[in-house]
Amino acid sequence: MTTGISGVETRIDQARHRHQLLHRNTRQDVAGWRAQATRLTATVNALNEANEALDAKVNAALALSMLAAAVSIVTSLRRR
Repeated sequence: MTTGISGVETRIDQARHRHQLLHRNTRQDVAGWRAQATRLTATVNALNEANEALDAKVNAALALSMLAAAVSIVTSLRRR
């Protein structure tokens, strides 16, 4: 035979269980978000490094191109 108190205890146990599930799910969500943020950060860092490497290559190509143009100008002036 159930009493009024046992009904209250059952509802308290159910509420406690729901509360624990909520915290467990929240911790899992937060862990997932942190893992995703870590992956995104690694991706952005890799893209930044690739961009810096590309910038260095472009700068080197530009410097070589300007050097070649200067050599060409000097050569053409000497031929006159």
